[in-house]
Amino acid sequence: MPVEDADSLIKWAAQFPGAKFALIEQILPASEKHPFAKTMLSHFRKIQSALQNIGKYPSLTSQVKRFYTYGWGSVVACDFYGAWCNLVSTEQKSFVESVEPFDEWEDFVSFGQHYFFLYASSRVPDGKHMSLSTREWLGGSRITTQEIVKPDVKSLQNSQVPTLTASLEYRKYWQPGFDRRKFGAAAKLSDGVAIYYGGMDTKSRSSTAYIFDETHMKVSRIDSNPQPAPRMCHTLTHVGNRRVLLVGGRGNPKSALADCWLFNGSVWARVQDLPNGRYRHSATHISIKGEDRVLVFGGRGNGNEIYNTWVIWSESSGWSEVTSIRAPPISRFSASLSWFPTIATGVLTGGFSRDGNIISDILFWSFNSSGSIEHQQWRPLSEFESSFLCRAGAQLIPIGSTKALLVGGMLGHCVPTDSPGTFLCLDISNQTIEPLYTILPGKEQDMRPVLMGCAYVWLNNRLHIFGGGITAFSMGSFWSLCTGILEIDQLRPVELSSRPKKPQLQPAPSQSINLADMYSELDSPKPTPVEIYTLARNPIEIQSAICRRVPLLFDNLSFGECIRVWSPEYLKAAFGESREVIVHRVTSSDQNQLLHLNFNSKNFKYQQMNLSTFIDLAFADKPTTLCYLRSISQKPTKHPSLFHRDFPEISTDFHIPDELLFIKDSLHSSPLRISSPGVGIWLHYDVCANFLFHIKGEKRLL
Repeated sequence: MPVEDADSLIKWAAQFPGAKFALIEQILPASEKHPFAKTMLSHFRKIQSALQNIGKYPSLTSQVKRFYTYGWGSVVACDFYGAWCNLVSTEQKSFVESVEPFDEWEDFVSFGQHYFFLYASSRVPDGKHMSLSTREWLGGSRITTQEIVKPDVKSLQNSQVPTLTASLEYRKYWQPGFDRRKFGAAAKLSDGVAIYYGGMDTKSRSSTAYIFDETHMKVSRIDSNPQPAPRMCHTLTHVGNRRVLLVGGRGNPKSALADCWLFNGSVWARVQDLPNGRYRHSATHISIKGEDRVLVFGGRGNGNEIYNTWVIWSESSGWSEVTSIRAPPISRFSASLSWFPTIATGVLTGGFSRDGNIISDILFWSFNSSGSIEHQQWRPLSEFESSFLCRAGAQLIPIGSTKALLVGGMLGHCVPTDSPGTFLCLDISNQTIEPLYTILPGKEQDMRPVLMGCAYVWLNNRLHIFGGGITAFSMGSFWSLCTGILEIDQLRPVELSSRPKKPQLQPAPSQSINLADMYSELDSPKPTPVEIYTLARNPIEIQSAICRRVPLLFDNLSFGECIRVWSPEYLKAAFGESREVIVHRVTSSDQNQLLHLNFNSKNFKYQQMNLSTFIDLAFADKPTTLCYLRSISQKPTKHPSLFHRDFPEISTDFHIPDELLFIKDSLHSSPLRISSPGVGIWLHYDVCANFLFHIKGEKRLL
């Protein structure tokens, strides 16, 4: 809708006493240059449905001000990620995780940060304002007419105290095949040389290793036999003498890998396996009594398991668990971990919690005399520090004996990739945190990569950034097609014009309406009777019921001879032996003795067969296979499936009842579905109403 018309509609609706307005739309929390935003905007332009309001109202704040300006007395808005963190219970999140394994967290959070919902009321009864939740808001963003809780990221560019700056440039020198890669791992091999292994490319997980020579700015592929299986979300850790240790990773989200491999600069050799498969864990190198070791914390395992345990590897004795003094850190994955040998201290920060919320903390850890790990909190964090430590998938890179860079990752609040908070410089001894402002040459302003799914290596006072990418689900993917080089030897303090400001909280109202309480019935839904409509109802009354957007059941309708004559024999005679179809099929086997067809796990195959053969299989008395046909047109990329056009042999057997003839006025598609008994048909709910005409057999609607 054009923005002027949308504004007029919002203003007009606010005139009605007690009016309510609910809105779901897109926002640009980090401007249109953010990789997800670029992909999203491009997608809607391609389908000729460009977003017309987002330019004028790109943020939650602007949307809330928009409604307030046009007469809505109480307005509250939050992004989808904020709703996930604060309005979805732990039990609901666990249920979602149990339905289908999921590991696209960066994509999920980015999506949630670019979509929002808004709820407005034209009046404020008894001075009560809506706030979504009376609890402390943790994660995501929320804006109301009474309060602002999101840090003002742009004010970071206006700091009164010294902030660090460094030059950043991007170079395209990868050989073909390595320009699109994410969630691989990289590590230093020797001075000026690094290795990158695995990750996800445009098609699948990779098992390719590349050697990067900084001196000659050259990349070469390494082929070795044997070598690790394809994987992603693993770690590579330098263990001295041109050697790196590969630990864990995953195939699909249900396949946490336990195997570990040692690379000596030319070949891989398998070493001791982890006690349990892990991926998205954190690893760092430690030398104990002259022996190189690798310490691992956290990560995900099989069965939705999230670890809070430490394990340590040595070449001589393999893996062993390290105990924690007092309670260990909370379970997490995709955290940042590093060790500083000169002060015998390590740092652990961030990551995703079990619920998928991003953690904002920073811990010291060290070994006591018995070899156990002790940990303690960093000094109390300011609101600014807490907001920019709230990240997952970042890496903590030592750049000196007591200093480190915290780089990249998924932040709990969406920031531009050129924000000073994207790179943080930590002084471990003094417990200080400074944002690093990166300067790009003018010609490279649009070359900033995706800093999610990246790997980082520190070579000769330069930070090299490899890979990175994000998927905007059905809207497409965005890949880093270049490699970043951060010139730390030019690190220096600069005076910026103002210091990051803490968000100003306006006085909270004495009372607020908690929408979570208002909709508490959703947590324990009760069965709702479904209205049954018969032929006695007239078309106008039926259309009025449809406009209420609730499930309807139509009884005693007649839609032709199909109910009487459609049988396996009749259909086979009508189609003969020449009609070919593509069906979903799953067959019993030793590995799949319980015959079922599952649309979540995709345990079926698409198979082309004669329609008569399909009917025999679908209607068999003792089936050894399950089949499901959902018809498509002869040119499915151009035309939707239409029953009367695609199946002329039996099209006269079916007609739409007179009471429902209005369907023809806005008909999009009408596929024919035939399935074996017991197959759940995956229908969908969308903008268009869906009518299911059931001909033969029995079906439960859930």
